[in-house]
Amino acid sequence: MKVLVLISIALLLQLMEMACFTKEPPTQTCMNANLYYVGMNLQDSKPPYKIIIHREKHNLYQVSLKSSKNFKGFIIEGFDSTENRVGKFTSLDENTKYLCGRTAVTNDAPIDISQAFLTWSPKNFIGKVIFRFRH
Repeated sequence: MKVLVLISIALLLQLMEMACFTKEPPTQTCMNANLYYVGMNLQDSKPPYKIIIHREKHNLYQVSLKSSKNFKGFIIEGFDSTENRVGKFTSLDENTKYLCGRTAVTNDAPIDISQAFLTWSPKNFIGKVIFRFRH
């Protein structure tokens, strides 16, 4: 049976919350699906990056983060419409690492990057997925 997963990207400001930080995300991020960072203001302008999703074989998705400007200190996760984390990342770039039991990915190097390539699997989830990216 084919699994149909509808992927949507929350690039609209109404669906996207963004916070900037210069170090690795705080440990409590795994406990808080809203990912608010104390003392950080949410960005209310157009994001300077793109999230590109490409479906591969075996229910895997290539998730590409691309920006015209360098960034560091990012986190990306997949959520369902009720704010629960869904899916897991299965492979990463060399400058990234898993977080929150592979449901999130963050930077792993103190360098600026302009892109990252990740592989994500929805496992048995069927429905709409919203990828949230913060830098």
